[in-house]
Amino acid sequence: MPEEIDHTARWIQSEAEAQELAALVVDPERTSMLICVTTQNAASRPLLDPDALATALGDRAQVWVVTDSTHAWALTEALPPKIDVYGGAVRAWQPIAAGSTPYPTDHPQWTVFTEGDAAKAHDQILAYAEMLDNPPPAFGTKAYGLVTAVRKAGAEIELTSGHPAFASTGHLIQHGDVYHAGEILMPGQEVTVKVGPWHAQAGRVSVSLRDFAPDPWERLTEVYGVGDLIEGIVSEIKHFGAFVELMPGVEGLLHKSKIVDGFVEYVDDFVLPGDRITVRLLSIEPYERKAEVSTIDVPEGETPEPPASVFPGGPPWIPDAPGVFPGAEDNAPSADDAAEGAPTDPGNEPAQNDAGSAAAAVSTPAAPTPTIPSDDATTGPAFAAALAFMVEHHGPQVRKDLVGTPYVAHLMSVSALVLEHGGNETDGVAALLHDAIEDAGGAEMEGILTERFGPEVARIVRAVSDTDEDPKPPWRARKEAYLEHLKSVDERALRVSAADKLHNARSLVADLRRDGDLLWERFNAPKDDQLWIYGEYAGAFDARLAELGAEGGRTAELVELLRGTIAELQTLASQDAPA
Repeated sequence: MPEEIDHTARWIQSEAEAQELAALVVDPERTSMLICVTTQNAASRPLLDPDALATALGDRAQVWVVTDSTHAWALTEALPPKIDVYGGAVRAWQPIAAGSTPYPTDHPQWTVFTEGDAAKAHDQILAYAEMLDNPPPAFGTKAYGLVTAVRKAGAEIELTSGHPAFASTGHLIQHGDVYHAGEILMPGQEVTVKVGPWHAQAGRVSVSLRDFAPDPWERLTEVYGVGDLIEGIVSEIKHFGAFVELMPGVEGLLHKSKIVDGFVEYVDDFVLPGDRITVRLLSIEPYERKAEVSTIDVPEGETPEPPASVFPGGPPWIPDAPGVFPGAEDNAPSADDAAEGAPTDPGNEPAQNDAGSAAAAVSTPAAPTPTIPSDDATTGPAFAAALAFMVEHHGPQVRKDLVGTPYVAHLMSVSALVLEHGGNETDGVAALLHDAIEDAGGAEMEGILTERFGPEVARIVRAVSDTDEDPKPPWRARKEAYLEHLKSVDERALRVSAADKLHNARSLVADLRRDGDLLWERFNAPKDDQLWIYGEYAGAFDARLAELGAEGGRTAELVELLRGTIAELQTLASQDAPA
């Protein structure tokens, strides 16, 4: 017989009842879902209404409520590792087969710190329950869908099964880099995808197009022929010439002898990385992965072939206007978009050089600062220089703990988190130096960072600094101003800020376990204020991510880790940490 489900929530009143719930969680005879709603530190009721949730779920799940930290710890101790719940979070437990090891991803958790979180979690739990009634295509299978929206973070897709899906930019193609999903896809485009896991917190399934992306070299030969005039983006300068990206995953060699008629000593007198130029396709060898281009025979005013699409039926990979993609939800030439790394307009003026006919083919923006880090996944001399600069300016400083941890340990940890969650070298350098303006020089330091590491690093560091005043303004006013500031930061700055707060929160958890309430004596603000600001940070990050359209991206992963750490911090702070 099917289990009878109580349509009202059950409020746990004792440790014995907490242990009863834990026994139900691991009972192999259980066939229905269990949901546990918890309260934040020092709160008597959860923000999410458990009775309303129980009514909405009906027979699909039984809802339990834990409001006492002692009962929460009793539940944690009785459950298998990594599927516990406390500190304002909500956990859904699926049936667990006898002898199996439960994995956290099979039993999703929602963190709730604000009324907005509660409403969002309520809706997402209902969507999760509906998904279980009508599951999406099986993990790893092929499915079909229609693109409904494109953003910098990826593409929203509606599968033919009716399920919402999301493909991040890293799962669109196999070769080359993608700045914005609008380079590859556009609304209304039909796609074939490989099905990934369902994400309960986002209410959709992750999918990938990588397995079905055309080989870029074969695609190039489908749309262009030798002799065609085509557009490309200069990707790299060498002593013997330049490489020009002809579409994502395809680069052609522009040899220095093919730039102008005459001798070329320095290639960067004529082209620079990031230039959008018109070239003639001299040769293409798809099986050898080689192509050669020239800017010599490019008549002034002649229109090149339209930029190719990566997928047949897709948008041109180079947009008509920099940073503006067909049907994109986050198009636009806002300051935030530009700060996120949108391509800058090279302008329509010819390059100012003595290159003769090359002037019609090459437009040259102002030269970048030579010391700026590269915007790719590798690290190089700029990162090494930033490490040395960090030690020079922060080496004597120590953390506010009882063991005198070198402050540079925090800076390196923040940089590691940034690089592990989608950041490139520029972001990693900014993370290493994220406290330089606030704690090591103020506005004067901002100028030094611009000179040494480029304006983008300085901009990110400025964006994550809550003050450069000395003495600093009062703690509460400073933090409230920073929360307001987070409403307008771009994704790069948000990633660094989230990594900073995550490492700080992890350090607080470790210190609280070791030092107990002595921890709070080292701070300018009292314990309750410290707990308050971390809850506010999580809510502010979530709100800004939603506006940026980066939900499900790597920065969102950082924020989710931060939420879990904050929940642990608040629980530990409410009582003595267990041995």
